[in-house]
Amino acid sequence: MGGQNTPGRGPGNPLGWLGLGLSKEQAKLVPLIAVLLFIGILMLQSGELFGVDAGNTPVDPAPGASLVSAVREEDELTRLERQKAAELESMLGQIEGAGRVRVMVTLAAGPAIQVVKNTTVDQSTTTEEAADSSTRRTESINTREDHVFTRNGSAEQPVIAQTSAPEIAGVLIVAEGAKDVRIRARLLDAAMVALKIPANRIQVVPADGR
Repeated sequence: MGGQNTPGRGPGNPLGWLGLGLSKEQAKLVPLIAVLLFIGILMLQSGELFGVDAGNTPVDPAPGASLVSAVREEDELTRLERQKAAELESMLGQIEGAGRVRVMVTLAAGPAIQVVKNTTVDQSTTTEEAADSSTRRTESINTREDHVFTRNGSAEQPVIAQTSAPEIAGVLIVAEGAKDVRIRARLLDAAMVALKIPANRIQVVPADGR
């Protein structure tokens, strides 16, 4: 009797000894599938090796994110300092004999803003009678403050009750006419009135004139 060759098990099929019963076309795909599985295993192992966990990876804050508010406040103080200096230069430059005037203003703090609040006070009294017929009275007071907002278009903004002027740490005035003690005194007095600060925070010096 002649033997029959089972498809995929003939001598011409290199995978016939596995007994998988694959055709020649299917057998050609086996090495490619094996390579892909090997690469997948390597990727999984490398992820475990370096501690990569896509589901539980913590999100670190952007570098310098904690300094954003401080930088903005510093920028706002710098803008206010330049604004105050420019205003004072313009005024002091109009004093007769002052000549060219340069001013530097240093702020200790920016303007303080107070917002409007609604205050609600809840007061309650509790009376308890003891076994000896004596009574005990307990009073409790709860205070709650809520900010008052006003609508500006689609946004809500708090209602501002008062804005205080920025706190000035010191002022330096350099003027050509400050060589004259009388002009120097006028410049000092004018700066005290304009900025509403004492004389010990203001320094007036003459320019070298070169």
